[in-house]
Amino acid sequence: MGLLGSLFSAAADIAKETITETMNQNETEKFIKIMMERDAQNAEANEKLYQDWLTHERSNYFAAKKNTIIHDAFDVLMDSFEDTGKFDFSAVDSLSDELKNSDSYKQEAADVVNLCCEALVKLHQKCCISIRFVMQTIHNLQRFADIVPSIRGLDRHYDAFFPVDNADCSFLTDFDSIAEGLEAAKNDSDNYLAMVGSNSPLSRLAALKDILKSEDYVAAVSNLLFADQEVASYAGMKKMILCLSMEETDEATALLLDTYCTVIMNYLRLSTAKEKVGKDNPFISASTEQILPIDLLIAQSIKSSKSGSPQEVDTNLDEFLEYYPLICTSSWEDQLFILQKVFAYLKMYSQERKVLEFLVKNNIPRTEQIDRRLNFLKNLNQNDISNAANSIEEFSIQTSDNEIAYDYRFISWTVSEINS
Repeated sequence: MGLLGSLFSAAADIAKETITETMNQNETEKFIKIMMERDAQNAEANEKLYQDWLTHERSNYFAAKKNTIIHDAFDVLMDSFEDTGKFDFSAVDSLSDELKNSDSYKQEAADVVNLCCEALVKLHQKCCISIRFVMQTIHNLQRFADIVPSIRGLDRHYDAFFPVDNADCSFLTDFDSIAEGLEAAKNDSDNYLAMVGSNSPLSRLAALKDILKSEDYVAAVSNLLFADQEVASYAGMKKMILCLSMEETDEATALLLDTYCTVIMNYLRLSTAKEKVGKDNPFISASTEQILPIDLLIAQSIKSSKSGSPQEVDTNLDEFLEYYPLICTSSWEDQLFILQKVFAYLKMYSQERKVLEFLVKNNIPRTEQIDRRLNFLKNLNQNDISNAANSIEEFSIQTSDNEIAYDYRFISWTVSEINS
């Protein structure tokens, strides 16, 4: 091949390379374009995935934050109960309606109700708290009744306990005379069923053991508070102990009276300090005085009067006079006058004098008859008191408007007996 042929061959090779290079460049550009389009599509998908993930994480964060806020609010509620025996609802009340309608709020409320019912039952079993305290706590939890329907109405007999001034009035309050009231308690045909029936306090306490085996603490609270009964048995308890104290003629009745005194002390006792539920060791303050309900004190007085040992009630009477006015702020004066009449009726003149002297010491408004009665008792020595108890009799009689009743024995009475 000559020089010219070599030149043409070289030119052909260059042209071939140029064409190949051009073709490769076009393919590359096409490939790059395809990849860029694919990356753009992936970027959109990736951005969507990222935004979905971000939304999910943000939702979880705020949900957890809401749950924490709700949980912290209920922690404040429970801490206040454990520290003071009362609920501080301020943190729970401050939650928004959105949070209050959340599942987390409903679960926290249900947990609090169940925990409180369990604590109340166990503390009651250990004699750390009274039924009065259980009732007050359940009453305060009724705001969650829509969330936990099982507790709705458990406080239906709340008025039998609160206010304390009304709840601790004696069964004898509405009777014209002590004799009439005691006779009504003694002759009440419902007493037998109240004492031994299936819904008596003793029967219900026995049934409580079976309920506790299933760990249904809401049902246990219902049992303790007689929530399934139309009419509470608390007034019946007062009649019951008065009836038993008058009927105590054998060992069985005496045992029943002692048992019911224990039960009623638990249901209706009064405390001089607030009952508390401690975090570690549930307790009632060691300085708390457990004061007898007035009808329990009257029942003990009847019992000791029958046994000829009226001094047996002196300690309980002294505590009653010291602390009762601190607990009951409005009705206690009327109740003390009833107590004075009871002691006069039972011829427990030393105890009657204590009550009358307490009235004078505390400047309680009195009638002239009351003051004369106190002067009479002050002028009696111990022998006179014993003789008076044996000689002075009281009768309950009824006369019409145009009749006058008198005791024919008044001719032989001394001046002191007439003044009494």
